[in-house]
Amino acid sequence: MPILQATYGSQPPPVPGGPAGVQFLGVDVRDEPAAAADLLAALDVRYPQLQDPQGVMLDQMALPGLPVTIAVDAAGEVADVQIGQLDTTRLQELLDAARGATG
Repeated sequence: MPILQATYGSQPPPVPGGPAGVQFLGVDVRDEPAAAADLLAALDVRYPQLQDPQGVMLDQMALPGLPVTIAVDAAGEVADVQIGQLDTTRLQELLDAARGATG
């Protein structure tokens, strides 16, 4: 989460009519809400969070477990998925996929 928070904090805010921005959304999967909130506060995570106490998202997407980072493009389609730990290079690849960049 620290890599995500650092990147989230460095993203310019979206500008209407401007280039496509990237939004961050965390999902607390199968966590107690209070414990999740404590962890997020301790790590100073400020991007929006949703609760998924039953793990529905993992089940519906047939994901094997956590951590997982999903890049969703502007059309709402999954553009790329990282299962396991994330580094800054891989995060940039996910951001590029979300923006529709090709390399």
